Amino acid sequence: MANLNDHMGRPIVAVTGIGVVTSLGVGKADNWAALTSGKSGIHPITRFPVDHLNTRISGMVDFLPSSSKGSSHLTYELAETAAREAVAESGLDSGDFGGPLFLASPPVELDWHDRFALCTAKDLDSGGERLLRVARGLKELGFFETTQFGSIAGRLADRFGTRGLPITLSTACASGAAAIQLGVEAIRRGECDRALSIGADGSATAEALIRFSLLSALSTHNDIPEKASKPFSKDRDGFVLAEGSGALVLESLETALARGATILGILRGCGEKADDFHRTRSKPDASPAIAAVRAVLA
Repeated sequence: MANLNDHMGRPIVAVTGIGVVTSLGVGKADNWAALTSGKSGIHPITRFPVDHLNTRISGMVDFLPSSSKGSSHLTYELAETAAREAVAESGLDSGDFGGPLFLASPPVELDWHDRFALCTAKDLDSGGERLLRVARGLKELGFFETTQFGSIAGRLADRFGTRGLPITLSTACASGAAAIQLGVEAIRRGECDRALSIGADGSATAEALIRFSLLSALSTHNDIPEKASKPFSKDRDGFVLAEGSGALVLESLETALARGATILGILRGCGEKADDFHRTRSKPDASPAIAAVRAVLA
């Protein structure tokens, strides 16, 4: 019989479902087919004008129904789509998941659609007081929900029937990995038999592009978009902003085997450390990264 606990006596955590959406397409099959045929998901930006911008390319997801409705709507659809694939592959009930939800998502902002709606609402005054008065008068729940950090996770919890208060986290580029680690740790502590970990980001807005450009962080290799993202090349000139989502169904190995689930992989270790050296630069001696690797190996 397989060993069901690790060397520290904790439940071994298995992956029983995977879902993904990228600018290459929806689902693992379409993404793998695109990747193995050499297709790139990086393309010219069409969502907003880029005439005066240094960077005019991205990996935006432009083919979903909510792609033109703002970042909150798109982030939800990305998360829901990836989770639906993962839960279906796991063989669990898609409406009664029975475990906690951990969602990694971008910080919230009022979408431009909502800003324009507030601006064009009938009112004679201007400025901050007018904005507040109009917002109070509209009584639009949709506006309110797009400004609430936990609203996307709340909708996902209702959709999939997860248990307990859904957790939303936003730790920049580490967010998706942190969501996986939270699911692993919850199972290891014996708090649940399964967890749903999702990372989703549909916030490739004009503001996001400009902010990263001001940090000199984005590639300006606009002429050949598919060759712009080259993180390990000595002539790299920045990263490429993109959107997408991924979801994992995590289960204790014991529970997964007991119900006859297909084991896609085992999560042997997780590790994280904070690097407080600089807002955009890593500590020169790499000690936080080294410590994270040591933690995961241990």
